[in-house]
Amino acid sequence: MADDIGSSSTSSIGTYDTNGGTNQENHDNVNTDQDQDTGFILVEIVSALNVPNVDHLKEPDPYVVVSMGGEEKIIHQTEVLWNTEFPIWSLESGSHFLVPIAGPAGRPGDNNTTTAEEQDAPPAKDAPVHFKLMEYEGFRADPVLGTLDISMKVLLEGKGKRREFPFVVPQHIEEITQSVHKTIVRKTRLVLRFKPATYQDIEFIQTLESKKAGIHSKETYLPPMESAQNATNRFLGNMPTINEWGATYFGMDGKDKQYSDNQPPDALLVEALKPSKEWIEVGDPNAPGKVYVEVIACNNLPNLDAPTVMQGFANLSDPFCCLIMEDSVVNTTYINDNLNPRWMPTGDHRAFVFRVKHPSSHLYVGVFNRNSTAKIYRPLNVFREWIHTPIGRVLINPTILHPDTLYTLHHHIYEVSSDGAKDRVAGDHNGTLIIRIRIEWEHQVLDAMRLPPEFYISVPRKHDFQTATYTTVGERHSDDFSIAALTSYVEELESYYSEENLELVSVIVLIILLWRGTYKVNVFGREMLLPVNSALLFTWGVLVTQNYNRFPSFVMFSIAWVFLISAALSRRHPSPWHQCESYRDLLQGLISELLHVIIGDSSRSVLVRMKETIAANENEEEIQRYNDERQQRKKVEQSVKLKKAAELEEEVERHKAEMAVLSEANIATAKRETVNFFQAANPLKPILHPIQTVLHQLCIYMRIVKSIVSWQENYYPFWIVTFCFVISALIFFVPWGLILRWLIRILVWVFLGPWMRIVDWYYFEQVDHMTPEERETYVRRQAQSAHKAFQAQRLQRRTEREARVKLKSMMKYLFGKYVVRVPRFQQAQFLDNPLPASTAEPYRGDVGTFTTIGQVCNQTLVGDMIPSRTVQARPFTKNIKHEAPSDRTTRRFEPSAVTAIRPKSSPSPAKKKKRKRLSFSRFLKKIK
Repeated sequence: MADDIGSSSTSSIGTYDTNGGTNQENHDNVNTDQDQDTGFILVEIVSALNVPNVDHLKEPDPYVVVSMGGEEKIIHQTEVLWNTEFPIWSLESGSHFLVPIAGPAGRPGDNNTTTAEEQDAPPAKDAPVHFKLMEYEGFRADPVLGTLDISMKVLLEGKGKRREFPFVVPQHIEEITQSVHKTIVRKTRLVLRFKPATYQDIEFIQTLESKKAGIHSKETYLPPMESAQNATNRFLGNMPTINEWGATYFGMDGKDKQYSDNQPPDALLVEALKPSKEWIEVGDPNAPGKVYVEVIACNNLPNLDAPTVMQGFANLSDPFCCLIMEDSVVNTTYINDNLNPRWMPTGDHRAFVFRVKHPSSHLYVGVFNRNSTAKIYRPLNVFREWIHTPIGRVLINPTILHPDTLYTLHHHIYEVSSDGAKDRVAGDHNGTLIIRIRIEWEHQVLDAMRLPPEFYISVPRKHDFQTATYTTVGERHSDDFSIAALTSYVEELESYYSEENLELVSVIVLIILLWRGTYKVNVFGREMLLPVNSALLFTWGVLVTQNYNRFPSFVMFSIAWVFLISAALSRRHPSPWHQCESYRDLLQGLISELLHVIIGDSSRSVLVRMKETIAANENEEEIQRYNDERQQRKKVEQSVKLKKAAELEEEVERHKAEMAVLSEANIATAKRETVNFFQAANPLKPILHPIQTVLHQLCIYMRIVKSIVSWQENYYPFWIVTFCFVISALIFFVPWGLILRWLIRILVWVFLGPWMRIVDWYYFEQVDHMTPEERETYVRRQAQSAHKAFQAQRLQRRTEREARVKLKSMMKYLFGKYVVRVPRFQQAQFLDNPLPASTAEPYRGDVGTFTTIGQVCNQTLVGDMIPSRTVQARPFTKNIKHEAPSDRTTRRFEPSAVTAIRPKSSPSPAKKKKRKRLSFSRFLKKIK
């Protein structure tokens, strides 16, 4: 799910670890001056509860004014939150401020001068800080809805925890509220957080600009930049032609190489398949896993650019790839006018090292065409707003990949839309993607025991948001009503309950009951099929019938057994890329990791998880034969189904008509409903849009269940099977009959004996014979008990809501105002399996030397009041040909010099000052 966060009230989301998590040590190192006396207190206005409503027509528009000192000098004022009784202030609405311990004259950044007596005065630790809850009235004076005084002593004792303080509401406000709404006036409270400010807190507040967004977006987002291959096409005389394959790029030795038009594209592909020399680190350096990703090439992409006169009607697509994994997002460089792009080992942003926190995190790769509404105006590159056209997406599941194995994967690129399912069934795709992946993970199976966290990514611009949204979830159907989306959801749900799946279940049952062989063994050089599943069922049947205490153990074993049968069905496919990892390999990896944890590095030689070796087009003939047989079987089943339906069509229609007449039982006159103009404009949306939302969520749940049951996610079913096996073994010898017998005895002797009459005397009869006063007291106690339960539930939900709102605002300020949710589980309708041309080979570490040219940070925040980043990005390195920009704090993501693109340097301080002096607002102030 992705949210378009505007500039008014909402903002970006990020991963918020309130306890610090694995990065708490880093966070503690940042706040080393927590106990130092800085002379200020950091206060955060979290929210207000039960704001009095004195208006007949609308909800209140509250804001808070903070003052201190004898003259009540205003030190802070929040922004107005419109139309709410439960306002939540965030960073952009003025929630954070500093309170000077020595009084209002000591605030940082205050231009007021103080006398010598005021400067020498002792800290006013007993002076209160005044909070006023006001309502904005526009042309009238704003009424005071409540007042609150908090002493400096209480503020100094704060630890940053959430605390509620009751407002003193004026009597006339309570009377007006009660007369307007005729309800019991609940207590108005103010929720605060406060603690002694650190130097980092003071610096953050002083430099805070609440209207800005994405101040660190250049460190957390790598946009698509121009490739070095575009250098030859900068002048009109070097425009590409339709059959052009060549490009200029900087080779492995740093020297220019030129490929002519008549050279085949395979020569470029051979060069592109060489190991990358320039890598970009992406994510949290403290994460346990590394995923090395190299985007090699794309083939046969569609042309999505319109022909232009400037390019001789030979305008082609400008492809680039967007890669998202967990809370990190990067883009490759874009290559101009090329339907078969090849990203080179040097000069292109194509090689990324993703630092991953969970082994089941998926890699989303979106392929786009970099577009412009005014592409012919190349000199006006700065003034254009880019809108990128999606070509398709590839979802890569790292759980099917072995660690320390080098994979070169070929994938079809499919559109992610309502018509994407039809395209997949018909075999239509938008080209192929070649990508190289390698995984490094020390305890991959053990780390998969926990569920993956929820990740969000923030991007600075709207077209970046559209790109990231398409890469993760495709076209968004659940937000807007669409008949096509509704139909696709219904068809998807029907596919799970199809005759093919039911027939598969019946075939499995027959195989087990009829003792058909399923497990291959080699006996004296001859392969035989043993009916292992039938023997297991027979053995368990004998054990359970002899002793029914073993039935719970059989139930747990059956769950694991069903998952193993599903894995066996998946491994029947002749293509190794369609097979899941075997339970034996995963168990071997788990034992190896446990030995490594217990014994140490010496256990690595005992059991090592098997590395994979797969040749290109392996088992190609068997795969083709398998697919042909499957298609032929589907055609036969479909023809039989259509023939049967044609024969019964007339009888079915007659049966429905007769049943409709016979079922008519209502003899009342039918009422004619009138429909107004607004309902007639879109009469189906109020009815079908909620149904569409429910169907979408149901499809998501079914996709997750399918991915686990069918072993598309290897680690979840592995741990389910292992857990069921362990529980089955532990409860095998438990005397469940004896336990159940004694449990029933205890229940009978406790609740069915004659002593229950005593319970009736001392409880139920007392309630029935209460006086009116006693009954009123009893009802009040019951209501108070229910009120406490509701209040605890509301407090939990309110706290979660406050954390989300404040985190969104903080993420908007730090990383960007548009947010995309990265799915935690496998939520795609189709699994993108690699093509037979893909290869796998053990990684030997002989790729030569390579350098890291930069780092893209993750978007994880740690802390409560002012969350801090876990890591800051390193600037991109200099190059021997072109120097990186001098201002590294503002240009984090300049391409390396091998791109042959002149970087845009940040404006000098003099220019900044000149712009500030000529701004329109300052010009008006000077006139006034």
